[in-house]
Amino acid sequence: MIDLAQIIEKIETRIAELGTTAAEVSAKATDSKDTIRNWKRAVDADRENGTNKASATTIKLNQVEAALGIELARNSTATPIAQLQSALLAYGVDHEDLRAVMKAISGFLPPADELPQSDQPRDQFEPASRRREVEPSR
Repeated sequence: MIDLAQIIEKIETRIAELGTTAAEVSAKATDSKDTIRNWKRAVDADRENGTNKASATTIKLNQVEAALGIELARNSTATPIAQLQSALLAYGVDHEDLRAVMKAISGFLPPADELPQSDQPRDQFEPASRRREVEPSR
């Protein structure tokens, strides 16, 4: 489980470095100026109530990460299988279907002791800074 309070601290530090505002980053990342503000309010409510209910979706976190150019929620203790499950959920696999999907793809995965360690760098391209131009049809 992610610690949204720690993520908010990273966001606030990066926003100060960039000289921008939470509303501007939120709007750029998620098309809503309130995303980061809502996360802060949830964390504040947890602190007041002594709870730990504040959460954020992986998709929104990824969008804010891209807008800030930093990693916010990489969980180095998460197993590769847990990371795969999180990715499947983020990309639209229904929570109720996750077990069946994992069973279907398990035959394609190496045994758990042969999987790469989760602290290795991710192979991902940098996010595009602008949309691709549409080529005229022939």
